[in-house]
Amino acid sequence: MEKQLNKNGWPFYVIVDGKGSVVFMKNGTITDDADVDRILSQIAPGKRAKTSAYRGTVYVDTVLKKNKTAKSVTESAPCLVKDREGGLFVSYVSDRRGRNGVFLRHLGDKNADERYISEGCADAYDAVMTVDMANNKWIAYTGLVGSAEGSKYDIFVRCLDNEGNLSDAENLTLSDDDAMHPAVTVDSDGTLWVAYYRWLKMGFASRDKEIYARCYNGARWLDEIRLSPDDLPAYEDHTDPVIATAADGGVTVAWSWDMHRTEIEKYARFQKDYHADAPTIFGRNLTMEGADELLFLGEAGIDGAPALFLESGGATWCAWNGLGNLRRGETKGIYTSVSPPGECVRSEQYPVETGVRDICTPRFFERRNVLGLVWASQDNRNRWVLKTSTFESGDWTKPEVIEKKHNPRFPSVVKGDDGELYLAFSRDGSSGREVVWRKM
Repeated sequence: MEKQLNKNGWPFYVIVDGKGSVVFMKNGTITDDADVDRILSQIAPGKRAKTSAYRGTVYVDTVLKKNKTAKSVTESAPCLVKDREGGLFVSYVSDRRGRNGVFLRHLGDKNADERYISEGCADAYDAVMTVDMANNKWIAYTGLVGSAEGSKYDIFVRCLDNEGNLSDAENLTLSDDDAMHPAVTVDSDGTLWVAYYRWLKMGFASRDKEIYARCYNGARWLDEIRLSPDDLPAYEDHTDPVIATAADGGVTVAWSWDMHRTEIEKYARFQKDYHADAPTIFGRNLTMEGADELLFLGEAGIDGAPALFLESGGATWCAWNGLGNLRRGETKGIYTSVSPPGECVRSEQYPVETGVRDICTPRFFERRNVLGLVWASQDNRNRWVLKTSTFESGDWTKPEVIEKKHNPRFPSVVKGDDGELYLAFSRDGSSGREVVWRKM
């Protein structure tokens, strides 16, 4: 349809009747609901069916009734942390209030009230959390204030102090266009770091995204630092930022960069030597003064959703979802790489699991000085399971299934004060998706 009906580019909007005939088409996106209603009333005039919103999308009521979804609730994307007193906290996203919102739960304390974090936002997701030196819990999320035309998504941060007081939400981006996908960490000096991407408008058919970071030094938020290169055309696309801190200091950000062909040698060398001609994992080391040179962290085909682990000796581990080489018939998998201290190009790259239908949320952990990974993997029958692997004797062990009931996804893992690993994830429950946790 793109080739036949839309020669001037995409996206486009098309309505097709029951016989397959195109009855309406318009280039560009349609974002105004009133415009959609006007178009539909012209094509099919008459009484409109009663509709209701479910998880932010409007459906005909008969559809909701038929699928028994009206009372279903989704809890997803947990982020599990341990505070400095050994308490376990998890932030997650739920639609229990009719729209996506961010919540914070204190695990193991039946008397603790669950906190609603994203109040004031019409829509919120991407909840991530970290703990600072004073035992404050910092929660960052993507939020939409208001639902009127022209509203934008921004990055918000709130602090839950050691006394249980929740600060007002602070808008870090106040963006001209949408800002999304925060990642947070606290460095060895106690500085709070938040990385994210911001959209930049770029003409009729597309927009690009650039990676930024801000830090809070205990007194104020410092100016925004741009991490993605600023000497390339505006159609470069950077997404999926993650951030990590080494035990002995140092902050690193990694992201997926859809690098286009270029003659600029400092970037073209990655294309010539490492096949970086599709979404590829890059990174940069970060200080308050700015970012160091570009890090090339790995390439397996079409790469996204990275995770980072910084060893105390300075080596950088990265894991990501890779599509593999389609020309060889490969499907999705988990890949890792390691970069020695001071190196800007990864020295080794390892497949952990390949040939699966889909991959979700790789997360590093360390137990008894052994590095490990946990992730969700989907087989060809659309069933999700949680798997784990450890790096031993120079390679990753065969993936082991650790959770296979109720389609578990979005794992998050942390080491408790008792040395045990604790795992939080989302699974199918009796009334929708639910966030659960257990020892790993």
